[in-house]
Amino acid sequence: MFNFTKGKNIPLTLQLIKSDGTVEQGATVSYIIYAANASTIIVTQKSAIWNNTLQGYFDWLEVAADWQGQVEGNYILKWSISGATGFPETIVDNIQITPGGIEGEFTVSEFANIIFSVLANKSSTINNIVKFRDYADTKDRVTATVDNKGNRLSITIDCDD
Repeated sequence: MFNFTKGKNIPLTLQLIKSDGTVEQGATVSYIIYAANASTIIVTQKSAIWNNTLQGYFDWLEVAADWQGQVEGNYILKWSISGATGFPETIVDNIQITPGGIEGEFTVSEFANIIFSVLANKSSTINNIVKFRDYADTKDRVTATVDNKGNRLSITIDCDD
């Protein structure tokens, strides 16, 4: 079973390894994602293309465009393969969509960016606005508006790499 975070794009890769240990590069590969009951199509047929770096067939499934209304749960990923001898025409995998990480929204990497900026990077305070910079000192990672006692009134977070 493959686990992916809800709302995040999904890198799908299929390697076709021949009995002699080489990798099949001439196949046509597509996939469909079904609900767990296998009767409802969630993502209509999409193609996976050969990727030399990965030595496999790859597609970057964009959740916002291809899987709107994504919900947590288990799904069936059905790969279809043609033009390759020695492989089944269909390979079935299970995928699981899990909640969005830490605090229900942040990935571990995003959360680490936020924590590191507050604990270890440059900061400044000007007119009740506190700013914490990213490691490269190229942008404000956390910006907080505070009152005269230092209580946070609003927070803006930029956790993207």
